Amino acid sequence: MRFFEAKSYELHETSNPLFPRKENPRRRWPWVVAVVVMTLAITAGAGLVYGPYLSIETIEVTGTVTLNPEDISNKIQEQLDLKRLLILPNSHRWFFDAKGTEAILPQFFPLKSASIQKHGSTLRVDVIEDIFMVALRSGDNVYLIAPTGKVIRAAEPAEQAAVLEKVGATALSESAPAVIHQDMPILREKNALARSSDDQVFTDTIIKNIIQFSDGLRAMGISPVEYVSDDTSLPWFAVTSDQAYLILFDATQNVETELTVLKTVLEERFTADELPSYIDVRFGNRVYVR
Repeated sequence: MRFFEAKSYELHETSNPLFPRKENPRRRWPWVVAVVVMTLAITAGAGLVYGPYLSIETIEVTGTVTLNPEDISNKIQEQLDLKRLLILPNSHRWFFDAKGTEAILPQFFPLKSASIQKHGSTLRVDVIEDIFMVALRSGDNVYLIAPTGKVIRAAEPAEQAAVLEKVGATALSESAPAVIHQDMPILREKNALARSSDDQVFTDTIIKNIIQFSDGLRAMGISPVEYVSDDTSLPWFAVTSDQAYLILFDATQNVETELTVLKTVLEERFTADELPSYIDVRFGNRVYVR
């Protein structure tokens, strides 16, 4: 014990108890400054990340026709309420995953595309709706048909008015709301029948090909108006458009072939001063014109 006590005593510097040694303050101030700077940096960083200064406050949705923009805003707000890496707020301008949200929206809404841009505290969301319904005119009634070919429901009065205005059955009204998709195909059956929900009017293939044919016509500069059917049990339609001639179309044939034949006939056979009464592209490479 004496040995260890002596060693311990030797390790301590001797000092006069009447004159205690003063510690040099210069040795401590760099540590104090470092601690203060680090504390301020952490506080400022936390304020920027979790404070309201750089958070997204407003969502603006444009491009909707049949969809409710508020529903899209609510879905985006759900994404803003999430956390990135478990701790970072997704509502922060630095951390918001715009591309991920653009990919998510078509999973919940029938959209062709969604583009999200950040402008300060505002998210600007521009969407392009996909055609997920077609209209069917049957007598004085208008029904909405799903891509499966089944009747979803009768059109609401505003929807029916918009359809009738689009085909020119009623006078156009500039104040009428855009309650239907601008590219929605409109079908008409000549024999008026009362339809009810879940009636299978057409097959899903016919509806898909009609939508594809409509897109192809617009790409050629032709705006389709109506697809008129003499008998809904047959896939044949007389297509009226903004052109003076009819287009006879088979909704079970290869759409690309029919569009190619139509384009070839218009480019090689007719001029602006000489147009046909109708062009029949229902039979593959054999085209009938009058």
